[in-house]
Amino acid sequence: MTRKTVTSRRPAATKPTARNVWLASLGAVSLARKQSEKLMTALLEEGQAIQSRGAHLRNRVASDLRRQVNQASRQVKNLVDPLVRQATQVAGDIQNGDGERVTEVLGRIGVPNRQDVADLTERVTTLSGKVRARNTTAGTRRRPAARQKPAAKRA
Repeated sequence: MTRKTVTSRRPAATKPTARNVWLASLGAVSLARKQSEKLMTALLEEGQAIQSRGAHLRNRVASDLRRQVNQASRQVKNLVDPLVRQATQVAGDIQNGDGERVTEVLGRIGVPNRQDVADLTERVTTLSGKVRARNTTAGTRRRPAARQKPAAKRA
């Protein structure tokens, strides 16, 4: 029996020859490089777009926040200012009205007021001057006695 060898009749371009494998590998590397460049460009553009949208959103939120803070500040000021004016007026009324009443009560129980203290201070100053003058004239008439030294301590 004779054997027949069956040879396939594929086209030469589809036969896996070393050269074809080498060329296919080079093509794959070239396509991958081109696609990676396109992909990198697309990723960079998308990143820049997102960054721009984020900056715009951040600025808008900051502007809204500033506006709301200013509005709240005005509202608080509008509420507090009348209260401060009213408190100042009440404090003044208390000082004027109650101050007079307190002074009157203190006078009834014998506590001196400012005028009484000022009068007493003036009288003390006048009397001090008279005492100094009297001591000065008395000092010219006679000499004060000399001080005695204390006795020595025994050991």
